[in-house]
Amino acid sequence: NLNNKGIKKAVELIEYDRLSPEQLHQMKVDAQRRVVRKLDEEKARKEGVEEGLEKGAEKERIKMAKTMKKEGEPIDKISKYTGLSKEEIEKL
Repeated sequence: NLNNKGIKKAVELIEYDRLSPEQLHQMKVDAQRRVVRKLDEEKARKEGVEEGLEKGAEKERIKMAKTMKKEGEPIDKISKYTGLSKEEIEKL
């Protein structure tokens, strides 16, 4: 019965033992590629999240600057509180 974990593991080990050195090498290379791919995917996901957060924060700063400008706040003050340059604020 191959449903038993111990038996499955034994069968895998026997099959692994029967592999040629070339097949073993290829298995290792494939495993390394899978690990690298997974790490690359994780890195890309994290970078995507960070980029999304940065864009959201930038939109929020612009929204705040527009509101402050509409309320008649001085550009220096808007720049101080939003981190936007005076030129960016003037374009709003």
